[in-house]
Amino acid sequence: MITPAMHTFRFDQLLGAVPVLWLFTLLLAPLAQAQPVEVRYATILPRGIGQDFVLVKLEQDWRQATAGTIILRRSPGGQKEGEAGIVRKLRSGNYQAALLSVIGLSEIEPDVAVLQKMPLVFQNWAEVDFVREKIRGRLEERLLAQGFVVLFWADSGWVNFFSTREAETPAEYRKMRLFVWAGDEPQIKVMKSLGYQPIALETDYVFSSLASGMIDAAPLAPTFAMGVQIPTVATHVLDLNWTPIVGAAIIRKDVWEKIPSDLRARLQPLCEAAGAAARAEGRRFHEDAMNTLRKGPKTCVHTLTPAQRVEWQELASALGPQVRGELVPAAIYDEVQQLLREYRACKLAAR
Repeated sequence: MITPAMHTFRFDQLLGAVPVLWLFTLLLAPLAQAQPVEVRYATILPRGIGQDFVLVKLEQDWRQATAGTIILRRSPGGQKEGEAGIVRKLRSGNYQAALLSVIGLSEIEPDVAVLQKMPLVFQNWAEVDFVREKIRGRLEERLLAQGFVVLFWADSGWVNFFSTREAETPAEYRKMRLFVWAGDEPQIKVMKSLGYQPIALETDYVFSSLASGMIDAAPLAPTFAMGVQIPTVATHVLDLNWTPIVGAAIIRKDVWEKIPSDLRARLQPLCEAAGAAARAEGRRFHEDAMNTLRKGPKTCVHTLTPAQRVEWQELASALGPQVRGELVPAAIYDEVQQLLREYRACKLAAR
């Protein structure tokens, strides 16, 4: 039999439990309602190459490290927009992150240009690594001041010249219409002053422009060129490392700071590992690509004679004064030249 006292006891218990249940429900509500944060990034990097696989792995690593609460996802529009377009959308918030070369990064912070826009200055990857590590802290601070956090630094091989007909000397390239990145007005100005014929395009139009005859040659990384089938329309390749392709993955500062600090601490090492993998993959792919191009049978890689190399060095000497202060801010241009002199002197002394 249930007595009135029993009714009272059970009713009191229920009343006592209500605040506890209510508090428990409030604590669980944010977890139940929380939606994954999506970080959309863009890049002109072709799909299906080694560095793209590095990015795919990074997406998976972010998802796993954050239990699916932070999702890194590539936007499909990067190649058609070009790096100038990607930077505009980064600033507007349409993209939250990007993997950019120096071409795009220097629109945000001009000093970054020193890592790429100095033709025939860097002789090997050891020099690129040495200079980058010496100045990266300052570059990252300046990018941060513009509202962007550097997740990692990357590179993608050297630039070589691809052309629809044979060319081995600077004079022969002056007779050709040459691709330059759209929006890079200082480079166009410098090229014209030296007698070249620059045609500004987004990278997505390089293949069709070579195929149609709108341009005759393009300075490109073989990794990129092979990814978009450039050698099928520009079968001549110059075996000359014109300049390294250097870049970085960046994320908007406001987006990065919305990620809880404990999760950022998990993501940063993953980004550094992705950067190291991207650099290694880019350099390996460059060598593999050049070896593939040398084997042909439809491509012809032109090896320079000592006399032809002298002609290119003379061009580099002529470019120096125009690059300094025009393509690369003068102060950091001078600093990097000094760093390279010191580095080479140490290497020579160690022999």
